[in-house]
Amino acid sequence: MDWESKVIRIFQSKNGDGRILPLIDELYTLVQRRWGVKNGDFIFHRDGHPIKHMQRAWNTACQKAGLDGRLFHDCRRSAVRNAIESGLSERHTMALCGHRTNHMLYRYHIVVEHDLRQAMLKTVANTSIRPKNVSDADTDERQPPQPIDFVLRRRIGAGVPPGLQIQ
Repeated sequence: MDWESKVIRIFQSKNGDGRILPLIDELYTLVQRRWGVKNGDFIFHRDGHPIKHMQRAWNTACQKAGLDGRLFHDCRRSAVRNAIESGLSERHTMALCGHRTNHMLYRYHIVVEHDLRQAMLKTVANTSIRPKNVSDADTDERQPPQPIDFVLRRRIGAGVPPGLQIQ
């Protein structure tokens, strides 16, 4: 624990790599509080003994919180979704969550209907041609896009033979 930098440094994680977990706001306060009652090397423990069966402890905590049936990895999926929706880059999300490859990141970043709807709205908002609303039907003078062969003929002259369709 590096109190001055407010980070937990894990020198060797499950995958063999070192990791850094920055502690901010409530997380920093929680770790400080737990540090005050730690027993030996264990910040999180049960009456001074290490938690040996994480699944049982998780199920008990979920039951007490009224969240029966939740999986521990639901937290990891939520963390990935929240990070990406907040605008974090994939690389930063991977570093915070301990993913070494994009493949692992994509396993946890589940794309749902809402994501696809938002992507479509962003795409439409950034295009130059939009469906006309009733209110601007008479004032919108934008032209529809021209076929690519027409555009090329216009740019390079008669270099594109008539009838040539460029896909």
